[in-house]
Amino acid sequence: MAYYIGVVFSGLSGFKLPNLFLWTLVILALFNSLNNTFQGWSSYHYYIGAKYFTELGYFDLYECTAVAPIARRNLHDYSFRFDVPRCNADFQDLNRVAEFRHDIFRSGFYNQALADKGYNGTPPLIAVNKFLINSHLINLNNFKMLDVIALAVALVVLIWSVGWRKSAYIALFILTYYGTIDRLWGHFSQWLWLSSALVGVALLHKNKSWGAFWVGVSSALAIFPVFLMLAYIKDKRAVGWSVIGLVFMLWVGLFSGRGVAGYTEFLHNMTIHSNYIRTELCCNIGLAHTVASSQNPDSDYLTCFNDSALCREDYSNDFSVIYWLTLFPLVATSPLGAMFALITLSRYYMLILAVIPVWYSERWAGRLQLLNTLSLIWFIRNPEQFFIYGDWLWFIFFLLLGVSNVIQVNTALMEFCKQGLYTALTVWRVRYRIR
Repeated sequence: MAYYIGVVFSGLSGFKLPNLFLWTLVILALFNSLNNTFQGWSSYHYYIGAKYFTELGYFDLYECTAVAPIARRNLHDYSFRFDVPRCNADFQDLNRVAEFRHDIFRSGFYNQALADKGYNGTPPLIAVNKFLINSHLINLNNFKMLDVIALAVALVVLIWSVGWRKSAYIALFILTYYGTIDRLWGHFSQWLWLSSALVGVALLHKNKSWGAFWVGVSSALAIFPVFLMLAYIKDKRAVGWSVIGLVFMLWVGLFSGRGVAGYTEFLHNMTIHSNYIRTELCCNIGLAHTVASSQNPDSDYLTCFNDSALCREDYSNDFSVIYWLTLFPLVATSPLGAMFALITLSRYYMLILAVIPVWYSERWAGRLQLLNTLSLIWFIRNPEQFFIYGDWLWFIFFLLLGVSNVIQVNTALMEFCKQGLYTALTVWRVRYRIR
């Protein structure tokens, strides 16, 4: 039901509606999303994974959780194991083991989580989570409020920066996005990166260079938001503030419980993770994933979709000519297009597109909602087909976004040249046009 309601709200927001009607849709969409919380996966991975990161690291969470020989992913290579679990974690005392087992039970853990891909939080995010947990500010009773508060703060800053109307578009996209409409709430620190990124972009929109500090923080929490800084690469002060935010959070990450080793383990873990999801046949978005999914038979996908333990590991992941022909236009014309072309992300991370109403006109905010509406309809009608071919919708969207940027820059150059402006001044005037 959430998806059907999302189609209506997302579709309506694509029209030019009065502000009051837009915010009425926001409120209704909020109630719709609140009825569809998804807690067990998040509390298990983000809460347990952070609290016991010192003992478990990135690779022992599943082995130490399982108490019987059930299907679970081997986090060292992403294959599946069915043997007797072997917990190699270094728990210092029995009380800590008992606390771990108690938290597993209270987290809403379910066996299917062991078929996922582990806890992949960055060391800075883990350090923040550990601080909140160990200081007793956050526990298994109230952890869900952290993301709510963070997103509420971001919305207030956005209203101050871009006004009520564009903020409504941003809120509607977040609340109706097909990748999270049934699982937006009930997480722990899942959206801190998004809140930080939106606050940073909103402040930069108001010419507050120090807003880039929060983009740097977001980049440390989730890595990929660093692509946002491509839009401000010529602003030396903004770049400086983003570096300060990034370095500060990298320092915070040293307190994750494993020190420098936490970073080396994270890099190893991300190598395994990124190589896998690039060609995983379900639930990711990116140019490499789009090409790989499209060149594999539907039957392979259906087997993987119905039971991840049966996913083939030998399907084709070779990059086709299409990939190489489309890579450069996407990278060269838009920071968001570059992100789509160069990395593969889980679908919920595409909430980063909420920055589009800040960067672009209201027309592009409507186009974003139109794309989301089409995605919702396609997903409802045929989810298997959508996950194989639906990413091409995003490809077309980013390609059109890049074309729009090129047209705007060309128009601005012609305008400034007609005015007889010096070349250096012309470049300075148009360098911020590409988003």
